[in-house]
Amino acid sequence: MPIEMEAKLKVDRLDPTRKRLQDLGARRLGNHLETNALYDTADTALEKKDEGLRIRHRRNLDDQSEDVILTFKGPGQPGAFKNRLEIETRVTDANAIAGILNALGYREGFSFQKKRESWELEACHVELDEIPHLGSFVEIEGANETIILDLQRRLGLKGIPTIKKSYIGLLLKWLKEQGQNDRTIVFPQT
Repeated sequence: MPIEMEAKLKVDRLDPTRKRLQDLGARRLGNHLETNALYDTADTALEKKDEGLRIRHRRNLDDQSEDVILTFKGPGQPGAFKNRLEIETRVTDANAIAGILNALGYREGFSFQKKRESWELEACHVELDEIPHLGSFVEIEGANETIILDLQRRLGLKGIPTIKKSYIGLLLKWLKEQGQNDRTIVFPQT
């Protein structure tokens, strides 16, 4: 089963990391606007087990193509980085998969948007993320901690603490601190 291992780093700006990726010869994979809808049972059975069920709708900002991905995430594992089972599959109809989840007793409980620019360098994937209310993040995903730490250093991000909490967890914390109960977080319309 595929295991997701990543370092998530909060940064002030994405431009320096983007430039460094270009200088290192990384390949840009795409630029997307994602809408992530999280599903759980009424009694939050998945959340209680530190598991997640998500439908991600992605719109490619370069060519406007769209795709939908269904993801299950297992509970977090010990380690310096975010490390958990992740099973994903593309689906052709977001409404149909949402209907199936609803029929099985899962309901959409939270959704948020994310702007994501994806890069590949050697054996790692690097994501340049922007999240409403939270700002800019760099995620480095690789096969093991050594590879991730090496790329973090090469990108000039050494010494920046890693964040193990998910964007969902960070957003829910932010909402609580702001005294807000929003369950849908999107970018302001421009």
